[in-house]
Amino acid sequence: MSRWAVIAVPASLVALAACDPMPIVVLHNESGVPVELRITYAPAEKGDAFEEAYKVRPGKAERLPAGYLLATAVMLRAGRCSYGYQGFDSPGVIGREIGARTDIALNASMQIRVVQARAFRPTSTGRQPAGWPLVPISRTCR
Repeated sequence: MSRWAVIAVPASLVALAACDPMPIVVLHNESGVPVELRITYAPAEKGDAFEEAYKVRPGKAERLPAGYLLATAVMLRAGRCSYGYQGFDSPGVIGREIGARTDIALNASMQIRVVQARAFRPTSTGRQPAGWPLVPISRTCR
């Protein structure tokens, strides 16, 4: 084995380990209140459904698996209210390719807007892709 191969193999392993192969969505909480995002995922093939919960403090962000958002029920809890969302699967918005990252933000009126995506770059006028910003389809408060 040549000495270049010895150097190249470890370097390529470091490069692969440094990138996130799963497409992700980064949720920025700009709502001013702590929120909990609950994703219920029911696989298309036979298998058990499962639920994941992600807590995001105001002014912070959380990385979410993009694949779950594309094929699930998404509920967001803020204070005493819960909000239901659909539409994350809008074509060309949430990156599905390896290493894709899409940034979205939750505002004070509980709308979710696209901040940055490979296929879409919001403008200073606030233009959003078709179907966005996402607005809650349900709201229940206790």
